[in-house]
Amino acid sequence: MASVILLLGISGVSVFGLKLWETPEQRFLKGYNQEVKDCAMAKGLAEKEAKEGRLTLLVPPPYENDSSKMPYAFYKNLADEYGVTLVHINSCIGVPEDDCFNLVGRLLLEKRYGKDHMCQLYEKMHVAQYGPQKKPKDSTICP
Repeated sequence: MASVILLLGISGVSVFGLKLWETPEQRFLKGYNQEVKDCAMAKGLAEKEAKEGRLTLLVPPPYENDSSKMPYAFYKNLADEYGVTLVHINSCIGVPEDDCFNLVGRLLLEKRYGKDHMCQLYEKMHVAQYGPQKKPKDSTICP
């Protein structure tokens, strides 16, 4: 009987301990993946985040752990200078729901700082590192 109680205690502490070590980003992604099933749900979650005072964007993680180059330097600038919460998604494939989620954030940034401010910032940082670029037609950052 004592060994069963000990086993249950260890199991409970292990599960509870794992929850404590879960980062806010992991908790967000877990909820996002459970809740979001289509574009409307993604937009709704982004709007809820904004109403709670968080402007959140979904971004891919830096490859080769180099966050000093574009576009990661741009994302870091958004976090540091504009208070954007970055959630790193583990996919290099664009998912329509993620784009819908980010569209809400982009529109909020445009409303706060002006329609072309973020695109100009991105372009300036890109030119500083690589030289002029062509803007992608389907970007969720620049129209």
